[in-house]
Amino acid sequence: MKETYNLKIKEYDTQTTVSLYKKSIIIRDELENAIIQLKRFRCSIISNITDLGNGLSKYTCDETVLEDKIKEIITDKNLQSHYSYIKSCVPCSYITETVNDYEKHERSTIISLSRTKKAIYDYAYANDWTLFVTLTFDDNILLAKYGKSAADYDTCVKCLHIFFTVLKRQCPELQYLGVPELHHYYYDSNNNAVVFNGEKLNNEIYYYLLNKPNRTVQEQDIINKVAKGVYKRRFHFHFLFHNYPEKFLVDSLKRDKKGRIIYNLTNYKLGFTTATVIDSLEASQHYITKYISKDLVELSKGKKRYWTSKNLKKPVENTYCLEDHELRSINADLTNVIESDTRYKVISVENGEFKNKICYGVILNGEIFKTESLIDYLNLDLGVIRHYHYKNFQLQYDNADKNNQHYTHPCASLLYWCHGYSVPDRPLDYLANAVIRSLNEELQLRTRPNAFSGKVEYVPEEYIYFTVDDVFCKAVLENGEYVYHKL
Repeated sequence: MKETYNLKIKEYDTQTTVSLYKKSIIIRDELENAIIQLKRFRCSIISNITDLGNGLSKYTCDETVLEDKIKEIITDKNLQSHYSYIKSCVPCSYITETVNDYEKHERSTIISLSRTKKAIYDYAYANDWTLFVTLTFDDNILLAKYGKSAADYDTCVKCLHIFFTVLKRQCPELQYLGVPELHHYYYDSNNNAVVFNGEKLNNEIYYYLLNKPNRTVQEQDIINKVAKGVYKRRFHFHFLFHNYPEKFLVDSLKRDKKGRIIYNLTNYKLGFTTATVIDSLEASQHYITKYISKDLVELSKGKKRYWTSKNLKKPVENTYCLEDHELRSINADLTNVIESDTRYKVISVENGEFKNKICYGVILNGEIFKTESLIDYLNLDLGVIRHYHYKNFQLQYDNADKNNQHYTHPCASLLYWCHGYSVPDRPLDYLANAVIRSLNEELQLRTRPNAFSGKVEYVPEEYIYFTVDDVFCKAVLENGEYVYHKL
């Protein structure tokens, strides 16, 4: 019997996503995934369609091209022993329900868009970022080097490949995640902005003309030229960077709306650049995900849509098969603890005869410990959770509670005592930084070299978690000392 799951959990640095499925999902093995991948590829190379009537059609593709793809995949996945079976499952000709080109195209685009966004989301939220970077292309440079402008996607991709090949040699520790975005306006083959009724032609005007029932000759001409690729939109790229060397940043003497310094990248020679220090990690993660649009997916079919360095982390993913009553308890937990309606939604999925309902929630770290039903399924690597007591205005480590790992009540709040009276309220940052000072004093003592061997025997925890007035806090070891991180 096939293994199934109805609960999927993805754990990121600052949040956890939970998906509950009304109907269990079958876990496919490597062989099944290979066959599905080949069937998708086969759909993209269909060369002949014969209508058989009764709602059925015969689809045929190039046998040589399909054969090459089969050999490539079985080699990559080490499935050579299953060659005959795979070939029988993915013939070059097959009969199925007739699907018109529009339905096929729409379905393919939506699936591709969803898959791309999920991958970008995972990389964005599983890693830390310090810079938000925009890279543009100077048409004069691109025309001189490649004979094409920034409206040509392949040319932009080639330029990026060259830039990051050099950049990774200059700073091997660099982490990056990037996506393309289409410029707002359309340009002609001479790189001049297309003008319609005194305004630059943008996507809103184009779609207005596209949906207009009675078009003028000029309007129809615009529609035709966009369809043929005579009028195009330029590409630029947005990136999240981490560990980017300061020596490659120069102050542009400009500021953004928040007053932040706008930097330029000195080692990028293909056009204009901007870089700003990220002050809201969650906002930058959200922005990088939203740039992938349906238009972009259609223009980049079969091509690379996002760029990542090889040193990025991925979320920890686990799946479980639970009883109905357990799922109901977890779903109740989600609706109770998630403080924002935007982080909980119910999705209905329908694909042919397959129907399912998914309850999807995003839980922030500060909410996790209120989810009593869900907490048992989380693989939280919390390092050490410490208990503190406030005595005589000095924070002291409570040794008795050092290894407390009970997730339902993971840590006690700071207790304020001063001659039997509660201490007046103090700001969160003040109290959290008092904890950090205490941790660093302890760290300094523990990392002293042994008097006999001269070696440091203590290995400090990378993370230490604590609470301040029921607010969950995190101490992160950076450059030999603990630094306070808000959650």
